[in-house]
Amino acid sequence: MNEPSGTQMFNTLLQDAAYLQEELNALKQVIGAIPYTERPLEQESVLDMITRIGYAQSACFLPAIQLVMQAGNMKTTIQPDYKKTFQPHDYDDIPVDTIIDRIIAERKLLISLLSEAPSSAIYDRNPVNVMGSKSLYELIEEMVNYERDQLKQVAERVLSIDIDHRSKPDNHVKGAS
Repeated sequence: MNEPSGTQMFNTLLQDAAYLQEELNALKQVIGAIPYTERPLEQESVLDMITRIGYAQSACFLPAIQLVMQAGNMKTTIQPDYKKTFQPHDYDDIPVDTIIDRIIAERKLLISLLSEAPSSAIYDRNPVNVMGSKSLYELIEEMVNYERDQLKQVAERVLSIDIDHRSKPDNHVKGAS
């Protein structure tokens, strides 16, 4: 892989990772207008999906990326499987705006770290078992793909809530004409 195209690919991936901030800021504007804690038919709520993104970032991806970036101080560390260890009820007492703000703040830190990544660290597989001994590029790519999937599900849920509310007949006061 020649360096310019590798750098371009990494920069595009960084832009994709940074886009989460914009998505969450937009979601923050409408989250109060939807029943974000509702879990229809044993599915995850919108809040569950948002907190799942935050959990994956704070418990798995950010620590893994920090380990990879600490070139001289790596220790064998196995990060938890964010898809299996997430517990949505751990976030029940935290206001949704606080959760979204934390995700955005951590993402800013993550983007800042990645912006300083030496090109030699981007594609090299790390010498420790950090989330399956992946390169920095592969870690970020997995994170971005996971978040896209979660945000797609959030958008579908928000859309279905909006459609459900539009399809219900208006509740007019009886006797009014």
